Amino acid sequence: TLDVLRWGLKADYPSRVTYNGGRYFFKDAQETPDTGTAVYDFGHAGAEWVQSSCQPRSAEKPLGEVVFYGDAGTLAITRDAWTVFDPKGKEIRQSDSSVKGTGDVSHIGNFIDVVRGNAAALNSPIDEGQKSTMLCHLGNIAYRTNSVVRCDPQTGSVIDPTPAIKKLWARPAYRAGWEVKV
Repeated sequence: TLDVLRWGLKADYPSRVTYNGGRYFFKDAQETPDTGTAVYDFGHAGAEWVQSSCQPRSAEKPLGEVVFYGDAGTLAITRDAWTVFDPKGKEIRQSDSSVKGTGDVSHIGNFIDVVRGNAAALNSPIDEGQKSTMLCHLGNIAYRTNSVVRCDPQTGSVIDPTPAIKKLWARPAYRAGWEVKV
């Protein structure tokens, strides 16, 4: 969903990330929040990512997994369909309902084909996957440090990190054989 979010906003990296949430339902030793909201500021647009692993039912009448709100209407996107609504919420257009499937299966299949040498190119370039994955990392850092994470929107690098952020962001040294070679 973050790939689609970035694509729709024509954005690579945010300038600020915050996270509000916690471990409210499950009483165990896991560190990952079971409920939370990450907010991404891309400068020209904002985005909110909401998750709950403990909610026994989905939200009432969900529009889609990714929803873009605009002055002229709303675009709701799921894994296999999209719908456009006018500003009053009336459905005005939708994707061809005969086209169904799971994007994950073909996406993972393409990745495996490339790894095995059976395909020449990835359907989604590695650098695009890195940018979307970085949104997860930045949200996680904001959650774990209970702070606003400020980023360079051109590079995704953290700007003026606090010691707590730096501890999660930077790796002082790599194990032998795993050094990054640029």
